[in-house]
Amino acid sequence: MPAPVPSETILIVEDNEIERDGMAAVLRQAGYAVVAAPSVDVALAYPDCKRLPALIVLDMMLQGKDGLRFLEERKKKPSLAYVPIVIVTGLDVAGQEWGESLGAMAVLKKPFDAEDLLREVRKFA
Repeated sequence: MPAPVPSETILIVEDNEIERDGMAAVLRQAGYAVVAAPSVDVALAYPDCKRLPALIVLDMMLQGKDGLRFLEERKKKPSLAYVPIVIVTGLDVAGQEWGESLGAMAVLKKPFDAEDLLREVRKFA
């Protein structure tokens, strides 16, 4: 089986439909392909054998399995284990040091604007 090919696809893991659709619209308008996952299980099932997301935008407060669970379970999936992550969250404890301790490249505190999202995505995708 051939090795996966990196892409300019951004995987958004967000259970709030309005926020998920808003981030997807901003990223698509900037030229990125977007896959939106409403849950951890859907996000973990996304990658196929040919294309990987260039970046994962991950909400931490999800219904069912949360962002921490996603971070744990992705380590078991070679296709996702090394994809950079930008955390988006409203958690008060969230900061760059906290995010880095979880393996994320950056943390965006909610609410944020489109330019904040694009700035972080452009750094890593």
